[in-house]
Amino acid sequence: MRTAVRILSLLACFALACDDDPVADRPADSQPDVVAEDREADEAALWLSRELTSPPELYQTIHNDLVVIRGAYAGSVPKVSVKFRPLWVPSMIILSVDDDLKQQLLAGQPTSLDYLNGVMQAIEVDTSKLEMPGLGFLVISFAGRKHSQRLAELYRTVPGVTAADPNGWYGDGPQLYPWRSPEGGMSYLFRDAFGDCPAGCIYSIFYYFRRVNGQTEYVGSYDRRVDAEPSWWAEAKIAYTTHRQGLEPPPAD
Repeated sequence: MRTAVRILSLLACFALACDDDPVADRPADSQPDVVAEDREADEAALWLSRELTSPPELYQTIHNDLVVIRGAYAGSVPKVSVKFRPLWVPSMIILSVDDDLKQQLLAGQPTSLDYLNGVMQAIEVDTSKLEMPGLGFLVISFAGRKHSQRLAELYRTVPGVTAADPNGWYGDGPQLYPWRSPEGGMSYLFRDAFGDCPAGCIYSIFYYFRRVNGQTEYVGSYDRRVDAEPSWWAEAKIAYTTHRQGLEPPPAD
C-alpha cells in the first residue's frame, strides 16, 4: 500500500499542478501559524531537523549562512544560487481511507479526522478525487509550513485511514544539500545538474562549503565528468545520498 500511495502522490502532484508554495498563497486569516519569510531556509530546517515545524535556531542559522555564502561567492561560484527543495510539498498530505470513512466524508458528516484536523490546523480537505475509480484519495492542506512526513505519521493512526503520505515532487534538477558539519556548524553542498533534466539529470558538478564559528570555507568543486573524486567527497556525499534516496537525516546529537 505504501508503494501505491507514493505513486499516487506523484500523480496527485501532477493533477494538482503542485503550486510552488501553496502555503504562501493562503489568505492571511487562515494562517494562525507564523510562516517564516525565507521559505528555502524554513524547508531546509524542516528536512534537517525532522520536526513538525522548523526549529527557530536552525532556521536562522541556515538563513544567515546562505546569505553570507551567496553574498561572498555569487561572482566566483555562481551556482551558489541553487536552492534547496524537499522531496515533498510542505503542509500537504494524501490519504487513502476505508469505505466507511469515505462515505462519511462524501456525505459531509463528522469523521474520525476532525479532531486531528483541528489540532494540526487543517485549512482545506479536498475530497474531489475521492471517487476516482481505483485511485480514490483525499488531500489535506494545513496552515503554516509543516513537515509533511510528520503529518502523515500522525494521520496513519486515525481510524479509517488506510494510508497517508506526503504529496511528493517528481523529477530531478539542481539542488542544495544542507548538513550538520562534523566539526560543528554547517556544511552546504550545491549541485549543478544538467542533461535530460527533469527526467533524471546525467551530469553533476558539486560545490562544497563549510560554515563553522561564523567563518566560511569554500572546500572545493567536483565535476564528475572530468575530476577524480576529491578527499572531501566522502563527507559531502552523505547529505547528497540521504536526500537523493528519500531518506531522513539522523536525529541531532
